[in-house]
Amino acid sequence: MKLLALLSAAAAATGVSALPQAQPQQQTKYNSFTVMSARSASPIHLLPLNAASGGFYLGLHNASSYCPEQVSKLGACPPGTETVINAGANSLDVSVPGGQQIYIAPSGALAFTQPHSAYVPAGSVVGAFEYSQPAGASFGYWTLPGSGLIACPVPEAATWQVFAAWNNATVPSGSVGDCLGFDALAVGRNGSAGAWEYL
Repeated sequence: MKLLALLSAAAAATGVSALPQAQPQQQTKYNSFTVMSARSASPIHLLPLNAASGGFYLGLHNASSYCPEQVSKLGACPPGTETVINAGANSLDVSVPGGQQIYIAPSGALAFTQPHSAYVPAGSVVGAFEYSQPAGASFGYWTLPGSGLIACPVPEAATWQVFAAWNNATVPSGSVGDCLGFDALAVGRNGSAGAWEYL
């Protein structure tokens, strides 16, 4: 007992805490993020996630985006070369009025609404994604709780289309067994929108 009292007194005198204090886990504050896949020793490891043709793909070199000529003339077009997701995790980070929501189509495919339209097909799942990035971490995670994500080969395009990991997903090859599960690493960023709009 005397030893504990002496250690406490010595710690107080030197300004050092005698026992380490648990620190609460804090989130780093980013307004948006990009995603890359993580599945070691696979053809999809560290591929960027990009939006194109209303869906999401791994293996595309750039996102499919557009900026109107009148905005371009003002020099106000965001880059549009990579797919950026709003930190709320369920919409694309775009400038187009009305935004573009991310959802899971009835087929299981990850999809996004078209510019100037809030239409989401009946039977789709909305608001299902979560984003977290602990303070000090170089990346976080974009997750689909209760399911997870899979990348399914699209041979004719040499890319991988992203789906919810549903056993009954309607994938390009016709067999979910051809798909690979992966972690979606989220790389936080602060800045302007990723694109005016994605196509």
